[in-house]
Formats: sequence, C-alpha cells, structure tokens
Amino acid sequence: MAQIAAADVTYALVEGTAKNGADCRYNAVFDVTFGNGTLTYTNGGVPLTKAKLGCPTVIEELSIQNSGAGGFVYRFNHTAASVQMYEIASHVHNFIMAGGVTTTADFLYHSSGAIGKAAATNITVAGTAPATTGGVVGAAVAAMSEVLTSATVTAVTLRMRVVGW
Repeated sequence: MAQIAAADVTYALVEGTAKNGADCRYNAVFDVTFGNGTLTYTNGGVPLTKAKLGCPTVIEELSIQNSGAGGFVYRFNHTAASVQMYEIASHVHNFIMAGGVTTTADFLYHSSGAIGKAAATNITVAGTAPATTGGVVGAAVAAMSEVLTSATVTAVTLRMRVVGW
C-alpha cells in the first residue's frame, strides 16, 4: 500500500484566525486532514507543507489542539516538518487463581486458558490481593511507541495552531 504523502494532506484555514502579531510573525489555526483508510503511515510522520500552513520559510511553533483524536497521540516533529502518530504499546495482565482457597463453588481452569465455574452466575474477583485471593495482576505500562509504517490511517482531522513566517 502507498504511504501518506504531502499531496494527501489537506489544509483548511479556520476563519478569522490568521493574523500577524506585533513581531510580524504569522499566527493562524488550521484544520489539517489526512488518511483515508487505504494509505499507510509514513516513516517519520505525516509530511506537512509549510507554505500551506502560511509559513513558507519557518514554522516556529506548531501545537496540535486535539492530540487525542482517533485514539492516537500526535506530535509535531520540527526537524522533519511532520506529524508523528503514537499509540500505547500493547501489554497484558496476568490473572492469578490462588490455590488452596476454601470455596463452595466449583471452579474450572481448562488447559485452553478458559476459566469458569459450574453455576451460571458470574463472579468478580477484585485484584486487591492477588497473591492470597487471586485476581488480575497489574502490568507495567510501556512507553508509547510510534505507529508502524504498515498501519493504515483512517481519515483524521487535527486542529493546529501555527506560528512562523
């Protein structure tokens, strides 16, 4: 599949936001849209065109105002003039079924990994003391990682505030 290119990114100036400040820098807000469900993430981030953001020479500041859109976190890469996408790394939790506990219910742990009991009602085991009562064991949260270049990106619109000249 093709990766997202600069030509695949659209820019819409939010009306009434473009202005030059006292220091003559350009300052505006844009809705920037990319992704269509078939294009894949670009290595190093989705490329932006500085001139289409009103700053053909330098983007001094760029902030993404809705950085959690679509379940990802977005970060502007100043060096590459791109938007990098990050996701929480996958992780798993262990469930401990404590042995030697006196119980009135018949529990079953099947070799397939299924856990159940004879009665049709469910039981919730709080993970407060899994070493003695069983329950879910917390897992260390891994650092966020950049989205793989093989990942398809559905349409997302990010609101960005840009300052530059």
